[in-house]
Amino acid sequence: MKIGFQGIEGSYSQQALLEHLGKKVDSIGFRSFEDVFLALEKGDIDKAFLPAENSIAGSVAPVFDLLLKKDFHIYSETFLKINHCVLAKKGNTLEKMKKVLSHPVALEQCRDFIERNKLIPVREYDTAGSALMISESEESDVCAIASPLCKRIYDLDILEENISTNLNNFTRFFVIGKEKVYLNETDKTSIVFKPKRSTSYGALVNTLDIFSKYEINLTRVESRPDPNKLWEYVFYIDIAMGENDKKLKKAMLVLADFTEFIKILGSYCHGEILKK
Repeated sequence: MKIGFQGIEGSYSQQALLEHLGKKVDSIGFRSFEDVFLALEKGDIDKAFLPAENSIAGSVAPVFDLLLKKDFHIYSETFLKINHCVLAKKGNTLEKMKKVLSHPVALEQCRDFIERNKLIPVREYDTAGSALMISESEESDVCAIASPLCKRIYDLDILEENISTNLNNFTRFFVIGKEKVYLNETDKTSIVFKPKRSTSYGALVNTLDIFSKYEINLTRVESRPDPNKLWEYVFYIDIAMGENDKKLKKAMLVLADFTEFIKILGSYCHGEILKK
């Protein structure tokens, strides 16, 4: 089975993919989220494995924008604890390092460590890409912040592990496919909708009140700009209930009267934190 992810070998996405789906799958890296979705659309891959949100940095907006745009479905979710590691060429020590390369988000998440060790942060496009650059560099005083997977792939040493300022650093990932899969028992549903424009106040409140009326718990509510209408918004919601639940079915019927559209992005089982 071919599974597409964004990034190169050694990325956190690939690490989570292999831990979640097993090492027998064929993991294929792509430059952008759009490229992954295009490959799925063309049938070049069977499924996509993409980050949805980080517990510190928040949602990965482009992925949700693409889920709105494309007719794809979320099959499952999983959570990876992010272990930011300092990697350098073999035989080096942290004391010798002067510069550190990584993605801007990783650099920000490790700011305390970087400042404490008087390292000069250098922004790069990717965490794993930074590890690759270190492996090919002739400089001996440069290190990278990347996943532990990069140690083996790029033949590097790990000088320090778990260097995030906030160690409660988790990323949520989705397995996404073209065909809708009907599962008998699910306990989580992701939807996106747009409230009807109204001259009266409380259009959004009215939609959210529907879930309260039917005793439905919402675990995530987030707005994003409507890509087709200037200064208008759509709302992404995670519901702690499967789409076949009678309460949710009734609520969705009522919700339809208050919205311009509703799209079910997927109904799946609550994900677990990956453990090696």
